Amino acid sequence: MNQQLFPNETIYGAKEYTTRYATYLKTLSDQELSSAFNQKVGIRYFNFAIQGFMKALIHEMQQRDIDFSAIKTSNGISWANNIRIEDQVVKIQHAALINN
Repeated sequence: MNQQLFPNETIYGAKEYTTRYATYLKTLSDQELSSAFNQKVGIRYFNFAIQGFMKALIHEMQQRDIDFSAIKTSNGISWANNIRIEDQVVKIQHAALINN
């Protein structure tokens, strides 16, 4: 996500972030989509931008009919693992595979 989606020092609400991220995520390949997910792995904070990003990313996976049950938990989506997308299925990417 090297493209600047938001002007510096501009704060939006979660809905605006979701809308802008959703538009951007539609332009990504499945590999780029999983990379965008992986950039957020292990986040320990929560704000409007992250909330909007997560919501847009999950919506985009649903729109693409990608099975992301591997990262679903009883509380929502787990952002604890790197993923890859193969044949419309999210798979956990093990540490040995991350740089490949």
